[in-house]
Amino acid sequence: MLRDLQRWLTNLEPANIITSRSYSPLDFERDSSTFVRGDIHGAAPFFHQMNGHRPTPDLAQFTVPSVDKFYLVGPFMHPGAGLTGAGRTTAMRILQDLEIDFGNLIEAEKHTVGATEHR
Repeated sequence: MLRDLQRWLTNLEPANIITSRSYSPLDFERDSSTFVRGDIHGAAPFFHQMNGHRPTPDLAQFTVPSVDKFYLVGPFMHPGAGLTGAGRTTAMRILQDLEIDFGNLIEAEKHTVGATEHR
């Protein structure tokens, strides 16, 4: 991993690294029983856990049934690890529940950022 990062970061040398930590699949599993065999995707992406069934059908809508305003986020949720955009899909669900249009919000933010950059 260090070699891969060094392609992009010219000063990433052992002398510049103060500390590091590595985890094995066993470490992940010991930390959380959801990381079965070290699976960092959580609730492994088996066919029966895809799309509207991720992680389970009753939890697939980024909320917990019968618990108002409690939202789920992370690699366990649809569309899965590496694709959740750090909670973007959950944020979209929260905005939907608040009746705030996600697209309009993004457009407003673009204009705000643009105006700030031109000052």
